[in-house]
Formats: sequence, structure tokens, C-alpha cells
Amino acid sequence: MSDPIANSFRGPSKLRSVPNSPIELDLDLNFFPRAFHVIDIENIIRKPRPTLNEVRQAKELYLAGDHYRSGDLVVIACNHGASSAVAFGWPDARLLIRSGEDGADLALLEAITQENIPRRFSRAIVASGDGIFADAVSMLGKHGVEVTVICPIDGISRRLRMAAFRHVLFEFAREPDASWVA
Repeated sequence: MSDPIANSFRGPSKLRSVPNSPIELDLDLNFFPRAFHVIDIENIIRKPRPTLNEVRQAKELYLAGDHYRSGDLVVIACNHGASSAVAFGWPDARLLIRSGEDGADLALLEAITQENIPRRFSRAIVASGDGIFADAVSMLGKHGVEVTVICPIDGISRRLRMAAFRHVLFEFAREPDASWVA
């Protein structure tokens, strides 16, 4: 028995009719102008184990910028020692946890390179000044993604600055370290 809806299409179609399965559509997801935010929280806050208050302050500062819009995807990476503060301080972000040398950076690089960002997002924001992201930022730019790098005033690598479409510098004012309080 033939399917009258499937037979009514003439020529190439992006719809496929298969009994007992959902209809598949080949959509260009980049039509919706969302951004992919990659946040190296340890680099932004400038310490490997930020406090809950520091993470909340960083989130408030970050979301106040004109680069963030509702519906954007935020991915944050940190080491296991910072995971609780980051998870509770920025609960609506996707959290990647990896320890070791450059662990958080490598987790974020995997997200950038393995999740088909150019097809899904029109913009990418990399919140880090680490040069390890330069090649990935360059690759995104070559595929039509507008990449902005957001980083501390004193911490952007030359390669990363050159690879980005634009860069934004900021100063993160940390809470006083309890060890310095008399």
C-alpha cells in the first residue's frame, strides 16, 4: 500500500516518509542566530579553585555584556576541585569537568571541535585568554562563525587575539582572599 502524502511530492524532497518513524527534516539550524559560549572559568577568575561568590560575580559580569542573548548555549569547564562552586554558581550552564594539566581547556576544545558549531551557531564567544584556543577560533572563523574572545585585561595570547573576529578585555575584581584578612 502506497503512502498518498509521500507520493504527492514531486522532485527532490527534504521530507522522508517511513512507516512508524518520525519525519526527518534537513534544517539549517544556523538560521536561528544563537551563540555558543565557551567559558574557561579558571582563566576568567584567574585561579584554579574559585569560590561560589566569585563564580556568581563572574556570571553576573559576563551576562551583563551585550554578547549574551536568551537562548544561547553556555558551556563552562573546570577541574574537579572547582566543580561544586561552578555548578551552584552557574547552574544553567552545561558543565564539563576535567582535571590535570590544561584539563578544562581540553574539555572545551573537544566541545568546540566535535559539536558541529558552524552548522548550529552563527556566533561563538570564547571566554579565555589562553593561546590553546587559537587554532579552534581560527577554524570557526574560516567556517563563517563570528568569534569574539572575552578575557582579562592582562591575559590574552597574541595568537588568540589575532585569530578572533574581535576581542573584549575586562577586569574581574575578586573578593578579598581570607588568608590576607587580619
